[in-house]
Amino acid sequence: MAAHYTALLRAAQPSGPYYLAGWCYGGLVAVEMAQQLLAENQEVAFLALLETVAPAPALTVHRYYRHRLRCFQTWSLVAPKVRSGAHLWPDAGGAGGLPCGPR
Repeated sequence: MAAHYTALLRAAQPSGPYYLAGWCYGGLVAVEMAQQLLAENQEVAFLALLETVAPAPALTVHRYYRHRLRCFQTWSLVAPKVRSGAHLWPDAGGAGGLPCGPR
């Protein structure tokens, strides 16, 4: 699919810079299109992903799965407080010291 769209894009605009975006599954297609364009030494000036979920890494990437496990463990402690309406993040930074967050 990405190869087909890349060929259509190159037919309309033979050289970069290219500005790509994809929504949901289209984000995965846009990433693959960007990879193909870069492999052809074309410039990808912009790549936007909207509501695109990244596939989980291989099972050998232990750091990712340890982090996810900490998130689930934290949520099991926090969820009852959320349901009760308790304020969870007292500090101005918003993280409240929770081990789960952007990495």
